[in-house]
Amino acid sequence: MRFLLLATALLFAPSAHAERPQIVSVTVTDTAGEVVPNAWVRIPETEGRRTVEAQTGIWEASMLYRFDGQPLVFTKGMTLLITVSAPGYRAQSFEFEVRARKNELPVMLEKMPEQEILQEGLESEDEVLLDWFRGE
Repeated sequence: MRFLLLATALLFAPSAHAERPQIVSVTVTDTAGEVVPNAWVRIPETEGRRTVEAQTGIWEASMLYRFDGQPLVFTKGMTLLITVSAPGYRAQSFEFEVRARKNELPVMLEKMPEQEILQEGLESEDEVLLDWFRGE
C-alpha cells in the first residue's frame, strides 16, 4: 500500500522541469499616448479576440484556450504571434517571445487616415445621398 501511495504521489507531484505560466500584458495607446479603450488583442489558433480594459488599455493573461478546448499556457521561451487593433486604427501584428518575467508590451496604434467621401463636384454629404437615391 505504501508503494502505491508513493508512486501516486510521484506521478502527480509537480515536476522540477514544469514550466510556470507567465503573464503577458499588452497596453494599447494611440500616438498621443492616450488609451485606446476599444482595442482588442488576438492570438491565432485561440478562440476569439480579447478586448482591453477600457480605462487602462490593458489586456493580460497567462493562458488562452485553443479551438479544440486545450489550454495554451504562456511559458518562457514560447513565441506568440499577437495582433492588436481597434476600429479606426491600423492593426499591428508582431511576434513576442515570452520571458521569465516582465512580459509587458506597450503597443501604439496609429489612426487610419480620414477618407474623403465627397466625389468631385459635390458640395456636401447630403448631395452624395441625393445622387445615390436618384441613381446618379
